[in-house]
Amino acid sequence: MYVKNEVRKPVLYWNLLSNTLYYRIVRNPSLLEQTLKAEGLTEGLVVIDEIQRAPELLYTVHQFIEDTELVFLMTGSSVRKLKSGGVNLLGGRALEKKLHPLCFPDIKSRDDYSLEHIFQTGLLPEMYLYPAEADEALEAYAGLYLETEIQLENEVNDLPGFINFLEKAALSNGKQINFSSFASDVGVSRQAIKTWYKILLDTLMVKEVNDLQDKPEA
Repeated sequence: MYVKNEVRKPVLYWNLLSNTLYYRIVRNPSLLEQTLKAEGLTEGLVVIDEIQRAPELLYTVHQFIEDTELVFLMTGSSVRKLKSGGVNLLGGRALEKKLHPLCFPDIKSRDDYSLEHIFQTGLLPEMYLYPAEADEALEAYAGLYLETEIQLENEVNDLPGFINFLEKAALSNGKQINFSSFASDVGVSRQAIKTWYKILLDTLMVKEVNDLQDKPEA
């Protein structure tokens, strides 16, 4: 939604969260190429939201980067399918940018700025800006994450265990991770915790801070 509202008017906008569009691509992987050619698009901005749902489109993107003046803006909330699918990752032809939650320069001049506010709502814009609805919005956000990133991608066999892990992971924010202790608290194997932690990294839910003096347990 942010991209759709903020970038200059694209010549083509696809949101792959639309199952109608997604299933059309599944049935016809050449749909993007056919659409661009049918509309005679050779320059301008093409936006593809949630590219990880159809990574095969990157072959067409590569082709049109080489052959036309089109510029592609692609967003995604996970890199797992892109990493594991053996697809064209546009090496050297794409810049990677990450959209983070609000930070100090964004909110320092607001009347409602306070550490108490931050601790109560977090720094995702919707939660921070509308604190009265923060709990409901966060619950919906977590539900959408579990549905679109976890269930639909068949990444986790033990969903109740993963939900328990997710809650405990939130409480360990900013702390060194001990996978063995974590596994004991959640009631699953140490290897499961390492796998689930990797899922959080790949779906951009957490950011790992590497410090030679304070590294997560191997």
